[in-house]
Amino acid sequence: PFRPLNRHRLNWATTNIRSLQKNLNELNFLLSSHSLDIACITETWLDKSIPNGLICSPDFNVIRYDRPTRGGGIAVFIKSEFSYNSVEIPSDFNSIEIVCVDIKLFNCITRVIAFYRPPGFGADESLYATQSVKLFNLLCSNHHNVVFLGDFNLSSVDWCIYHAPKNSVYEFLTFFYEHCFFQHVVLPTRDNHILDLVLSTDHQFVNDIAILPPIGSSDHNVVLFSSLCNSLDVPTSSESVYTKWCWSKANYELINIDLLQINWNAIFQYCFSADDCFNSFIDIIFVICHKHVPIQTCSSNTHTRRRSNNYKYPR
Repeated sequence: PFRPLNRHRLNWATTNIRSLQKNLNELNFLLSSHSLDIACITETWLDKSIPNGLICSPDFNVIRYDRPTRGGGIAVFIKSEFSYNSVEIPSDFNSIEIVCVDIKLFNCITRVIAFYRPPGFGADESLYATQSVKLFNLLCSNHHNVVFLGDFNLSSVDWCIYHAPKNSVYEFLTFFYEHCFFQHVVLPTRDNHILDLVLSTDHQFVNDIAILPPIGSSDHNVVLFSSLCNSLDVPTSSESVYTKWCWSKANYELINIDLLQINWNAIFQYCFSADDCFNSFIDIIFVICHKHVPIQTCSSNTHTRRRSNNYKYPR
């Protein structure tokens, strides 16, 4: 589904591979056949005894998180032509399976965060969610464009309306709300669940989402997408920029369609006070507005206003 690589376009993939060594040939075929530039692989099942040279061709660099015990793990493959810096994770978060990399794309820095949340938590589920979100906040405390990739195992989230039961999963959803992330995967990646996610702070950064069948012995589909250079156009540092809703360009027809499709009874069943109901209502309205109301970017250094090519979220 991808056109040949050029300097205006990058090709990405994310999947849960369930043993990288076992499925190495299939992974290399995926990387080459789709001209991939960046790939996030979860459940690598690697350990420190396996050097990068055994799993990575000279065309790529790889940044890894290897779980100290069996299973899990993350590997981020980056085409060797790109400059990048691996972001150190504080030792307080060693139990969180995550890789963070700043990559220079189209003369801009994009922060890529690969994450794997294991399934089957018991009593520690709430603590793991709290620690994960605390680390997310730390890693997203800069002004870079940020992209999250990986297997989050958030099967109870309804990504059509950004809704989840108020348990530990809700902590993840609240973080994505507060930091204005848009989740792009809308088709199941394992059975009937959307487990493998692509989230970005720039709505138009992700294009041409495609879902492919699992590779090798994996039981997760492969998520493919591309990014374009014009989605990362940024103002010069001398400009003071602010954003506002451009209501005159809103697509009110699609807003009405989205509102009519919401099952309000299902939403409010998890609300136990008027405040909960109101907050859930406002959250949904906010998401719908992000989808169908463009954002106008304005510079305080000039009296003229220009409409941005992308839908940047207000901060």
